[in-house]
Amino acid sequence: MLLNTVWVFAEPRVYIDNGKTYVLDENDTLWEAGGEYEHKNADYVLVENDVKSFSPTLFFDYEHYILKNDGTFYIDNDKGEKIIIDNNVKKCFYTYYEAWYIKDDNSLWLHTGHKEEGKKQVLEDASELLDMEYRKGFFYKITENNELYICGRMWNEYGYADDMTYTPQKLLDDVKDLYICYGNTYQPYMVYLNTKNELYEIGEYRSLENSDPYEVPKPFESGKKLIADNVTDFYCGYSYLFFTKTDGTLWHRGRNYLNLRQKGDTYIYFDETAVIEDDVKQFHYGYDSLDIIKNNGDLVRYYADYKFTESPDLNESNAMMCMCYGQYGKTTAAQNAVRFIENAAPFASVAYFLDKDNTVWGIGINRYGELGLGEDAPESVIVDTPVECRFLTKFYKTQEEKTDAPEAVKSADNAPPKELYIYLGAVLAYFALLYAGILFRKDH
Repeated sequence: MLLNTVWVFAEPRVYIDNGKTYVLDENDTLWEAGGEYEHKNADYVLVENDVKSFSPTLFFDYEHYILKNDGTFYIDNDKGEKIIIDNNVKKCFYTYYEAWYIKDDNSLWLHTGHKEEGKKQVLEDASELLDMEYRKGFFYKITENNELYICGRMWNEYGYADDMTYTPQKLLDDVKDLYICYGNTYQPYMVYLNTKNELYEIGEYRSLENSDPYEVPKPFESGKKLIADNVTDFYCGYSYLFFTKTDGTLWHRGRNYLNLRQKGDTYIYFDETAVIEDDVKQFHYGYDSLDIIKNNGDLVRYYADYKFTESPDLNESNAMMCMCYGQYGKTTAAQNAVRFIENAAPFASVAYFLDKDNTVWGIGINRYGELGLGEDAPESVIVDTPVECRFLTKFYKTQEEKTDAPEAVKSADNAPPKELYIYLGAVLAYFALLYAGILFRKDH
């Protein structure tokens, strides 16, 4: 019997990177969006069953790491190869070019490259890292009390040192969310949000034009600075920062990507924050666009059209380097958007969003068919009109149906147990007999 049951259905985990889209569903099945190679006519393709975790696409031959529930850890690529790295693995931390993983005996290992030989043991007991996350060379966790613990690459007076520390140390109190990024001088800095909705940065954020490449970088412990208050959401990268506030405004700092500041030159850097949009419900920043969902459902899109230039100085091997931005613009691309689909690689060329019917729509670059336009659709072109993505709609429609079904079961399961009815009936019968006895004595 289930009393006071709360039914929770996990939302599919979406991964977007290097132009490909994957989904790890609630049954631990990994799928790939159709439209690539021999799968051009398919909406989605099965990659693997019984998957515990998965890395976004790596730079090498579209490889990615896969960890199965049975502890098998391997590399999978578009050539159909499965390169077993290790067994008895229980947790992995991924980057684009390496993976840290912890085995059942709590030993910590590092893997780089394409083969099994690229692994090495780095720590005998990594049990303290099991509840941590990994980003940009740092292991970190935020506790239930909003304390931030961090470990990883160490600092010396010249910046990074080669040694690592694997003992988590408390760095800050009152941390709700954070990003660890690299600034324009490729030195890390941190942006974090506290429980008072104040946005801070730690470390030195410097514009290229104002930075000194020989300056000694500062560690996280110095340079704490308040950026803004009343912040509801934020996202940052090596040369930009976006955040929304409780009044619905969207703010920007950093490079003038997409001509967001309407200054013409997209290489200008702004060290001060400024409002670029209002009445904002949610935003998604991609490689070549900024998509904004307004409170009225409008999807506003800042975009850049790709242009290709010819240069006699470029040979075939670096011809792609002549690709540059041409026209910048702003348009209302849709009027029925509810929310964006969160994914493991927010900085992507495609933005997916849901409408009120749980239909998934996509907009952006159809680089590898991830928008589901079919075999005849041109690749590597910008799609500024949202198209339905049947691949993702399948999972969200299924989720909607499953969410409705258990409610009826829940109401039945939450009904009072049969024993309770029997007990209440016995009590009522007892009082009925007692009352009848009283009446009988009165009559006699």
